[in-house]
Amino acid sequence: MTYIRKYPTHDEVLAIEVAARRAQAAELERLFIVAVREAGAFAIGAVKVAGRALTRSAQDTASRAPAARATDIAEFSASLPEDLRRRYASELAAAERVEPLINFGLAAWNFGVGTIARGIQAAARGLHAAARSLEGVACRMAPAQCP
Repeated sequence: MTYIRKYPTHDEVLAIEVAARRAQAAELERLFIVAVREAGAFAIGAVKVAGRALTRSAQDTASRAPAARATDIAEFSASLPEDLRRRYASELAAAERVEPLINFGLAAWNFGVGTIARGIQAAARGLHAAARSLEGVACRMAPAQCP
């Protein structure tokens, strides 16, 4: 007894190919979504690390003796005439107490902005690499569509 093999027609082969490409594209989309979630988790972890570093820096700054640092306010008040120093003594003393807090706040702000900028740049580089990869996959899947 002879068996006749039935091979798929050209249209059936094309339909199988399209279905395979769609499945591959869906898998790439899922992988891209997972990668974006992981990048988000990495960014949150980086912010937590930066927060811990700022806390340690604040503790180090607070532990230093205030008298050991010469402040700009002290230098400024030393350059004033005696009568002005007496007249504005309370304001100058308040400014000397607040100056380290302002300096620390500015240092923390600069550190935070730099950390966030580096995180955003890293995310942008990752997204750019993912886009190049997806573009390459798209070109391999549909070469007629690529330049």
